[in-house]
Amino acid sequence: MFLACMRLSRFVQITLVLPFVKGDLAYRFLLFHFYIKTYSAMTKKKDTTIDEKLNDLDEQIKAFLDDIEDWKTNSDTTACEETGISGLDDNFGYVRESRYVDKGVTYFIPVNPKPEGEYKLEELVVFANEEDTYHERRKNKLYFKSDTKKVLRITMWIRKVTGNDPSNGVLFSLYREGCRVPVFKRLEQIDPDGFEYSFTYEDTGKLLPGRYFLLIGNMENDLEAKSPLEIMGTQLCYRFRILTEGTYLPKPKVRRVSVSRPDVQETVCGTSGKLDIKVALKGYIEDTYDFCAYCYNTDHQLIGKVETDAKLISKGSNTWLKFSLESAYIWVAGDYSLVFVYNEEPAYVFSFHLSSQAFVQCEVRELQPDSFHYLMVKYCEKKVVWQGRICKLPGMRNIRERFVSLIEETVFDELCRRKGVEITKRNKHFVMIGAESSIQPKVATCLSSMFSLGNIQMDEVDATSLITSKNSLNPYEEVNTLMSNRLDSTIFLKQFSALLSPNGFTGVT
Repeated sequence: MFLACMRLSRFVQITLVLPFVKGDLAYRFLLFHFYIKTYSAMTKKKDTTIDEKLNDLDEQIKAFLDDIEDWKTNSDTTACEETGISGLDDNFGYVRESRYVDKGVTYFIPVNPKPEGEYKLEELVVFANEEDTYHERRKNKLYFKSDTKKVLRITMWIRKVTGNDPSNGVLFSLYREGCRVPVFKRLEQIDPDGFEYSFTYEDTGKLLPGRYFLLIGNMENDLEAKSPLEIMGTQLCYRFRILTEGTYLPKPKVRRVSVSRPDVQETVCGTSGKLDIKVALKGYIEDTYDFCAYCYNTDHQLIGKVETDAKLISKGSNTWLKFSLESAYIWVAGDYSLVFVYNEEPAYVFSFHLSSQAFVQCEVRELQPDSFHYLMVKYCEKKVVWQGRICKLPGMRNIRERFVSLIEETVFDELCRRKGVEITKRNKHFVMIGAESSIQPKVATCLSSMFSLGNIQMDEVDATSLITSKNSLNPYEEVNTLMSNRLDSTIFLKQFSALLSPNGFTGVT
């Protein structure tokens, strides 16, 4: 810390406390130069007034800050080159813009070679690794294990602007929020006649958990873009977060929870209004934590989900998280379960009973890896077949519980494989009880897919055709033919009750 005291008169004295980086001689020299220069200028003007001296001091401070800005610019450029990141003027056709301020931080960002971009962007997705699929991606949130190398896969769907072929490449610049220079820059020469383009970036230890933004040069938003990107200077800007999976982080401790309706609502029952949730977490919670919540009714139907992007508020020894839960369904009086998740790791379930009361008492229970709600959120919510209609349709409690039990069996089988133990063989047959209808084959097909039987082909057979044998020497010929080579298909037997009649195969199992 550098301390500079200057007396303007007998009664006025200004003290400047200026920080510096320990051991940085250039910075310390600038501070010393500023002190001497300011002191000399002010002592020579003994006949000036206090206001004039203050104006002189203000000019000296502005000049000093400009010197510091230039010094830091040169320092950042040197550090950029030392870490193997090439400068923006390395024959890319791009030039450096002096400054761009975003959220109070000044960044150096590139400027397009031409006033208008030569490509149109329809969609851009950043995946957490090379194996992620489009359906498994998390919106603007990339989760990594703490002990593995981070790989970003950037995929975009583009088209060239009608007219001449593009003469410049597309420059990608990745910044961490708060850092003035990019983590990496990469120029890609893209086939102008292509549509989908991807490339990967393997991290070398620079991608720490935090908030990032990716700038894309020589590109414009397409008029039919699904999610148009914001514009920063002349670049398109895609913001995302890099987070650590919850299993590698300490579990936050919940001290208390409150559920209430907003003051403007007289009641929430019988409406699709929202509920206000307040969660008190013990101690200080870093910004690298991300929270969300899933709300289920007694049938395990998903009533609502909320991404709690709200800012954490530290108050005393607690950190408060406040968010509102809205539902597309009508809230009815009854019991509900709110699964509280941090960094994709289910941690707690808040059980509450909804009635006409304004405030609701909550019971907090910590989840274990074998808990029903843990399995449902950790595994089922990532399944495409579950995300479609299974988690949202009314009723179907038994089907959802069966689905979760199959997930539990799958996890157990995976453990057996890792330990070299033979997996358990289970009965894959199931019976549908109900009136005969034309929709049953469709339901059976969906159930077969949902229960992960592994069979794609579905053969529909009328059981009454199996009762009358066409071969007196081998009355089971039709059945044997039907059941042979069935490893890759499923048989749907309709009119199954015919096999249980006196003329049916009552002795066959």
